[in-house]
Amino acid sequence: PIQQPPVNTQPNPRVARDTVKNMPINTQQRPDISNDSNRNTPAQTTPPKATVAPIEGQMIFVQAAIFEMGCDEKRDAPCAENEKPQHKVAVGDYSIGKYEVTNEEYVIFLNEYGNDYKINDPNKGQKLIYENKWGIAFHSQGDIATAYYEAQKGYEKYPVVGVTWYGAVAYCEWLSKKTGKKYRLPTEAEWEYAARGGNKSRQYTYSGSNRIGDVAWYAANSSSKTHTVGTKAANELGIHDMSGNVWEWCSDVGGDDYYKNTRGINPQIIDRNNRVLRGGSAYSLYNMCRNAMRNFMAASSSNDYFGFRLVVGY
Repeated sequence: PIQQPPVNTQPNPRVARDTVKNMPINTQQRPDISNDSNRNTPAQTTPPKATVAPIEGQMIFVQAAIFEMGCDEKRDAPCAENEKPQHKVAVGDYSIGKYEVTNEEYVIFLNEYGNDYKINDPNKGQKLIYENKWGIAFHSQGDIATAYYEAQKGYEKYPVVGVTWYGAVAYCEWLSKKTGKKYRLPTEAEWEYAARGGNKSRQYTYSGSNRIGDVAWYAANSSSKTHTVGTKAANELGIHDMSGNVWEWCSDVGGDDYYKNTRGINPQIIDRNNRVLRGGSAYSLYNMCRNAMRNFMAASSSNDYFGFRLVVGY
């Protein structure tokens, strides 16, 4: 078997407590799936061919604002160094997913795309998603023409997991072409502002409450597995699961010095490999699910608790 690399080569102490517990990170890449002998071989020999319309999840409008991004010692303590300093950031109008993207939504993209590796553009060969027991099942007869994908039975409305940053971006690009809308991942600033409740914020530690169990599936209540989206209480804007359930990919890069070196209008830097993950997961300790918590991993990384939600920009 392939030996998986460490979860984080240079973790900050707060991130390490959570991600070292997580399932091994997947980083292996192959150009296609035509000779993948490790896939399931179901009784069916013909994949579903019918074109299925994409499922567009509900979106919540977030009004433009200037807000204080970062960790406040009175509200969010204890603050990690990469969560400081607090700084003002301006975000424009946008809409964000009420729920995390689900297996039943993502699998439509995979079956139309026909591959779980990127097959064009500069990211060609990058893995999009890995098979997961509470995510998406891969089926193949050793021939790419008959390969297909399906949500694991009973997990259709669970958040999609095992997805890399490349897989999240590819889904956004596909859905944008299908609908004519500008779907993308949230910037880190957009994610945090929405998680804090936008212009309705009550300044909670977690997204929607100071009592984490009301709003999040996390280590103490999840049995170490994800759950159906939207089964915990929403935050002030009506958004679910921004604390816990799955870590959510953001569009911009991550680094311990990011807050110190980027200020101002919805900063977006895309020239480094690491990408931001926010919100904590069903495998996370309570402090990893704070609105201020930051994590970052290589864009090709994946595990049982990496997912995403959508943004539509204007």
